[in-house]
Amino acid sequence: MIILTALALAATSVPQDMVPKSPAEAIAIANAHPERGTTGVFAMNVAAAERRPNALYLNSTSDYRSPDNVTFHLTPAAAKSLEKRLGAKPETMLIGKRVTVRGQIRNVPIANTVSGRPHSMNRYQHSVLVREASQVTVQ
Repeated sequence: MIILTALALAATSVPQDMVPKSPAEAIAIANAHPERGTTGVFAMNVAAAERRPNALYLNSTSDYRSPDNVTFHLTPAAAKSLEKRLGAKPETMLIGKRVTVRGQIRNVPIANTVSGRPHSMNRYQHSVLVREASQVTVQ
């Protein structure tokens, strides 16, 4: 009986890499492997968002420069597909919502620039690149 109970629990448990990681956990994962990305599932309440011609950025803090910020970086195609699925602009609709993304968290270097050219290292940003809207779940 104990063996059957253990097997039933094992069959219904979620694999550890599929449990959504909070922004703090995602940052710890990215910092543990700064030379490469780490695949997982990451969740946050969207505090700020900005759409640019080349991307839609969803941020876990109101200041994207904050060291405890995680950014979900959606490509234009992913942002357009997500907007179609939601029926509204994600950059306004998702503020305050919990969003979960499957992807790779990585440290992205941010450089200081002089006359538009990289000059020196500024900081790292913790980012998950989203290429397809199917990677995104809104709760």
